[in-house]
Amino acid sequence: MIDIRIKLDGFDDLMRIADPKIFNRVASRTLNEAVSKGQSEGVAAVYEEFNLTKRDIKSKTHIRRSRVSTLEATLGIYGHRRGMGLMRFNPTWRRGRGVVKKVKGELTRTTNKRAGRDQGVKVKIRRGGDAVVLRRAWIARGRRGDADLSTTTAQVWIRRSDGRVHPVRIPKPETMFFRMENVMRIIDAANRRAAKRIPHHLRRELAKKKR
Repeated sequence: MIDIRIKLDGFDDLMRIADPKIFNRVASRTLNEAVSKGQSEGVAAVYEEFNLTKRDIKSKTHIRRSRVSTLEATLGIYGHRRGMGLMRFNPTWRRGRGVVKKVKGELTRTTNKRAGRDQGVKVKIRRGGDAVVLRRAWIARGRRGDADLSTTTAQVWIRRSDGRVHPVRIPKPETMFFRMENVMRIIDAANRRAAKRIPHHLRRELAKKKR
C-alpha cells in the first residue's frame, strides 16, 4: 500500500502555552480531520478526471488515524498488481444485435432490432474524453466456477494480434491517486483544514480545563 503521512510541525508556540496532554489531544483530533479532508480532496481529484464513481475511488483508499501517543495520520491506497479492470468504467459490449452493458452497478442484456455500428466493447475512461471502441474485445466471466455473469465476476477480455486472450486493464489506482498534482491538492487541503481546526479544538480543551 502506498501512503502519505501527515504530521503537525511549526506549532512550538502552541506547545509552550498548552500542557502536553492538551496539546496531544488537540493535535490528534486535528490530524484526523486533516487526513479525512485530504482523502476527500484526493477522491475528488480522481473523480474529476476519470469516469469512476466516488464510491469506487474511496473504496481503494485507507486511513490510519492518529492516536494521542503517535500524532501521525496516514492516507493510503491499496495497490493492484495488474491495474484496474474496465468493468468499473461502465462498458457496453455489442455483438451483432445483442448488447451487454453495465447500468447502475448491474449487467443488463438487451437485443436490438438491428446490429449496431460499434461492434466490440465501448468504454469511456476519462471523464472529459471520448469513448473508445475495442473491436476485438468482449465481456465474459473472469473467475472460475459456475457463477452467472455479473459485475462481480465479469471482465473485459481482448484477443491480441498474436491470438492470445488477455483481460484489459488500465493504470493502477495508486498511479491515478498519487499523481504529483493530486498529492499537492491533498497536502494543501489537509494543511488548510488543520490551520482552521486547531484553534477550535484548543478553545474547547482549555474551556474544559477551567471547569
